[in-house]
Amino acid sequence: MAAQMVSPTLALKRVWPTVWVALIFLNGGVWIVFALYYTGRDSWLGKPAWAFFGLTSGVPALMAITDPFHGVLATTELGSSPFRHLALEPTPLGNLFLGLAILYIVVGAAVLFRQLLVTRRSSWWQHLALVVGLLSITVTAIASASAFVPVQYFPYGVYGSAVFGVLVTVALFRTPLFAVSPLARDALFESIDDGIIVVDATGHIVDFNDAAAEILTGLESTVGDDLARAYPAFVTNDSRSEGAEMGDRSETTPPNFASSVTVETDGTTKSYRLGVSRIKSAGRIRGYALIVRDVTEIERYAADLEHKTEQLERFAAVLSHDLRNPVAVASGQLELEAGDNDSERVARALTAVGRIDDTIDDLLTLAREGEVEDRELVSIRAVAEDAWATSETGAASLQLSVDEDYRISADRSRLQTVFENLFRNAVDHAGGTDRADPDERTSADSTEDGPAGEASPGVTVGPLEDGFFVADDGPGIPESRRHDVFEYGYSTSDEGTGFGLSIVQSIVDAHGWDVSVTAAESGGAQFEIRSVEQR
Repeated sequence: MAAQMVSPTLALKRVWPTVWVALIFLNGGVWIVFALYYTGRDSWLGKPAWAFFGLTSGVPALMAITDPFHGVLATTELGSSPFRHLALEPTPLGNLFLGLAILYIVVGAAVLFRQLLVTRRSSWWQHLALVVGLLSITVTAIASASAFVPVQYFPYGVYGSAVFGVLVTVALFRTPLFAVSPLARDALFESIDDGIIVVDATGHIVDFNDAAAEILTGLESTVGDDLARAYPAFVTNDSRSEGAEMGDRSETTPPNFASSVTVETDGTTKSYRLGVSRIKSAGRIRGYALIVRDVTEIERYAADLEHKTEQLERFAAVLSHDLRNPVAVASGQLELEAGDNDSERVARALTAVGRIDDTIDDLLTLAREGEVEDRELVSIRAVAEDAWATSETGAASLQLSVDEDYRISADRSRLQTVFENLFRNAVDHAGGTDRADPDERTSADSTEDGPAGEASPGVTVGPLEDGFFVADDGPGIPESRRHDVFEYGYSTSDEGTGFGLSIVQSIVDAHGWDVSVTAAESGGAQFEIRSVEQR
């Protein structure tokens, strides 16, 4: 306005409103693109969108600059009240372009206003400044064409631009206006309950949520500060040279964040695990969201578990050294006595000592088999054959109905222990019962008959859709007792220790599998191991 008033010639006066109209046309497209990009909707800005906004804003702006030569957008009107000025009265085409530019500004303001409704803290001030500033330009631009202003069609929009400039300046000084926080808020803040701290690509804090503010006292005053300086524990020592801030790094080189931190608040020490999520836009990393998760209870549980594991290992050592040696001495002495004295009492003592030795073996296995070492692809058939060869199966027979190439991912040693215990369970509980046609069973390793009047137990190993099974042809397990068989010490035989199936349960759980018992086709017990990764 001042430039037009002091311009000495009419031609020069004509330049300023023309430039203003051109800026209105151009800014309409610029602002809607900015609003979409700023709120994280830049994925909408494909090549067709860029071409459309460019043509509908750039072409009118170019026509406005050249309008003094062709006059298709506005006519010139010289006025003297309230001061000598030159006003432009838009033609229908000029009004069309002006309406389109205003529409773009309004849509951009609506997009920012929607973001304003779901944002908080520093981002709220950023969005409020942009929304109010854009609306001030729009209102003053529309008012220029109304009859309620002193000079109609005079570019009063400059006043709106001044308001917008003041608000943006305040926002720039108050908060990092063009930081990454709006996108981070949409993507993470409303969906995660953990503490979140957002830093830009150079490592400066730009936003955080309420949970993070509860974790770190004084976090509100660190917005804009370098994370490594405000909270050194969040950044590892090798992420930057001594004395240099993260902001000195290149945006293409990501900061080296710590994986965990310990924070003391009101005399209470808590442990937090840090997760890092990249915030990308248009293929470029705009910042990082640090997800701060409280793992204090998890670490306490892990420490307790480690302590119990150490106790279990000490228990296994006691069994292995402090008990096995006296038992071996007692067994040797009883065997010598049995050679000289064929006494029923000595025989019972030998049986009892043997039972103690078996119990020690099972407890040692139970204490050490709960972990799975390195897994490998193993053939179920081959492992079952090895387990049968190392098990006391007597006259029992093994039927393998599983192919050699049926393989699973497992710890071979632990899997063999599973088969050994299931085989021993089948032989202990399925033997000694009357069966019809015992000679019809086939065997992979044994075809001997049991004592006269008794049939040798038969054991079958076969595949399942998601695992395998071990079945016997004994009397089976009543449905009411099937859940109890995996309990520690549970046994229906006076000779068993009651730990064999507990060992099976422990190893199966360590692999992440499931084990259950049901009735076999022969009427015996069938142990099914499922949820097995097959190859």
